[in-house]
Amino acid sequence: MDLTAEQFAALVTSLTLEPRSGAAEKRRASRIEGCGQVLITVCDGGGASHAGQAQSTRTRAKLSNISSRGIGLTYGERLESGRQLIVHMPTKTKPDVQILCTVVHCVERSARLFAVGAEFTCVLSPAEVPRALDEPAMHARIQQSMLG
Repeated sequence: MDLTAEQFAALVTSLTLEPRSGAAEKRRASRIEGCGQVLITVCDGGGASHAGQAQSTRTRAKLSNISSRGIGLTYGERLESGRQLIVHMPTKTKPDVQILCTVVHCVERSARLFAVGAEFTCVLSPAEVPRALDEPAMHARIQQSMLG
């Protein structure tokens, strides 16, 4: 899923970001380097958040980069490919935007520090966030609609 130009612009203006430059960039969507932290809620297939925490537990992750297709985070736990998480992105003028993401890769950088790459799955309305955490069927429905 790609964020719309309006959604992406709203997120970029609310964060401290620098465009990535150089010929080495070969991704489908250009990344913008990030600086700062975002709140995330890590979900498992059973509808509860990661490591048995309460379903609404949000934890901090360092924003490494963002594009219209996904996000790069530095996080204190390994996240398996395919695991879903909700990124709570701040905006300057509106309530936070909740984006359901699917982990694509996770690479250990040091002891208890992991580089996580996640693809945007869909933007969730505030009413959909609790259902995304509580209903494994919603995860399956969203994945099916996105993957065909």
